[in-house]
Amino acid sequence: MTLSESVSDFDRLRMGFDLHQLTLFESLSTRARRDPDRIFLTDLDTGVEYTYTRLVEEAELYARWLTARGVSRGAHVAVQLPNSVEHILFYIALSRLGAVAVPLNTQAAGDLLAYYLTNSDASMLVHDASNHESARIAQDAGIAAIGLTGPWSETEAEGITHATICQEADSTAPLPLDAVDPTSLGYINYTSGTTGPSKGVMMTHIRAMLWGFSHAVSFGYRADDRVYICLPLFHVNAFQGALHCAIGAGSQVFLRRRFSASKFWDDVRTARITATNLLGSMAAILWKKDPRPTDADNSLRMVMTVPIPAYATDFERRFGLRFTSGYSLTDYGPSHAYTLADPSEKLGSAGRLRPGMEARIVDTHDLEVPPDTKGELVIRSTVPWNESSGYYGMPEATVQSRRNGWFHTGDLCRIDADGYMWFEDRLKDVIRRRGENISAFELEGMVSKIDGVRDVAAIAVPSELEEDEIALFLELEDSSPEALASLQKECEEALPRYMRPEFYVPVDTLPRNASHKIEKYKLRDRYASAAALEPHRRTQ
Repeated sequence: MTLSESVSDFDRLRMGFDLHQLTLFESLSTRARRDPDRIFLTDLDTGVEYTYTRLVEEAELYARWLTARGVSRGAHVAVQLPNSVEHILFYIALSRLGAVAVPLNTQAAGDLLAYYLTNSDASMLVHDASNHESARIAQDAGIAAIGLTGPWSETEAEGITHATICQEADSTAPLPLDAVDPTSLGYINYTSGTTGPSKGVMMTHIRAMLWGFSHAVSFGYRADDRVYICLPLFHVNAFQGALHCAIGAGSQVFLRRRFSASKFWDDVRTARITATNLLGSMAAILWKKDPRPTDADNSLRMVMTVPIPAYATDFERRFGLRFTSGYSLTDYGPSHAYTLADPSEKLGSAGRLRPGMEARIVDTHDLEVPPDTKGELVIRSTVPWNESSGYYGMPEATVQSRRNGWFHTGDLCRIDADGYMWFEDRLKDVIRRRGENISAFELEGMVSKIDGVRDVAAIAVPSELEEDEIALFLELEDSSPEALASLQKECEEALPRYMRPEFYVPVDTLPRNASHKIEKYKLRDRYASAAALEPHRRTQ
């Protein structure tokens, strides 16, 4: 690729924004100057509407409030909140200050949460005030804990409120006068570990913006699109892939606290939604609902879903919409997109390369293989700042993942003669469940601490909801029904909800090779479906 072509791709990706405007705060401020009274964000749970101007002004108040509590440029602040305007305002405020946001899963708890906080060097945790455990863990680690009470609160909990933050914001509190460098660190996003602890992926401000803008450019988002967000904002799918995407395209955003199959189509019709992102399991839930003659009577024109379900064509016909899809990794960024312009016979693929990206399929020696041959997908960006910056505090892992000048995804894929990429399998020991990438290593480590567990292996089992369920294979000191019931109870208490296994399988010995490593492929081969594990399903 020539330099001029590379610059052209960068120009396409920045969508008319200047370099210094490619932070969350500056991009929204630019929108506010261009179209101050346009409603950008609607919270469907509260009915509150935010123009660009209101969003920027209240984010300034949040920034002043944080400044008064010691947050300054370069500080690392963990955010563990449900979907809400407050959640978004904290991210914008941290962007205004040039601080580093650390988005955390709302279900992260125990040792896992403690690891995230200490590994990221967080100096503050902003959390749901009703989550007393998060406050305790942060305080035990010497980290300031700010409990927030909001419209999502289901129990009485004393905490700071949005109104209090705005009232307490000191108008004289000094904010940085110089603009935040968009190439500085803006986020640390945690992804699954495979053979070790979870890794904190470093993302510059500009990387986060270009991620979302890549969605807008590749999928053809427009200023008249109305984007529905019901996936959690602590994930890149919703935050970069929907919110940042809408900023780039000038689209409107409609926010829900969480996905609800009973509310989904009513929301789509009432708010005249045109685009949304769903997980494969969500599409499966919608598909399984009884058909109605009015199913196709809706405004949706595209639904970005990963993975594409096997019944995709029938789903499109029934609901009068089109699927889009793609390939993205928090570790690096988005590389491929299947769009409305692509032929239906390629539905199910991850599509073709996005602007500013290259890809190859390589063998175990990093040598490129012929088209339609399975191998590891490796990717790299051809434009500046269009990639994540590596793993926080893990330089060796960063270098290893980028060997020979390419980022190694750890996924087994193929690229056909037309340039469409097809995902085949994982090379990494990661379980994909309900939109979460779960480290088997991490899960096994937590379960192994339970008394009576000699050894454990966790594997992914395909489920009817298009993603994975978790099966635990356990060498136990006591495998009686009573002991298994007690073990399940301890797992329920010790593990975040999204990591809780569906199947508990006691075994005399786990299969091992000559080096005494567990041969998980033998477990996967023997238990290739949930049906084979049905006798070991957890008790309700």
